[in-house]
Amino acid sequence: GFNLDLTTRTASGTASSVDFASTMSNGAIFHLHVTSNTNGSATTFKVQDSSNNSSFSDVTTFTSVNGSATTSERVVVTTSVNRYLRTVATTAGTAAYSYNISAARR
Repeated sequence: GFNLDLTTRTASGTASSVDFASTMSNGAIFHLHVTSNTNGSATTFKVQDSSNNSSFSDVTTFTSVNGSATTSERVVVTTSVNRYLRTVATTAGTAAYSYNISAARR
């Protein structure tokens, strides 16, 4: 597996892409761990994929994390996933939240 994003943010953000070297034809398993959260606003985390590292589409969206909750979630995608992956975090809050999103071939 690979870490797609391990960071602390105080606003919405998009991580740099990670190259898995080839398409994951059997799908992928994604893990979200929100380890610290003083944000106070709902935050949405998603994983996007791309075949060309330029045009990205949503692969999965994790359950919205409300308020100052810490949580973890595992999502299994059984359809083909393109080789380039990145994460997007969207929030209206301005306080810190820390998280890790990882991916593994299925």
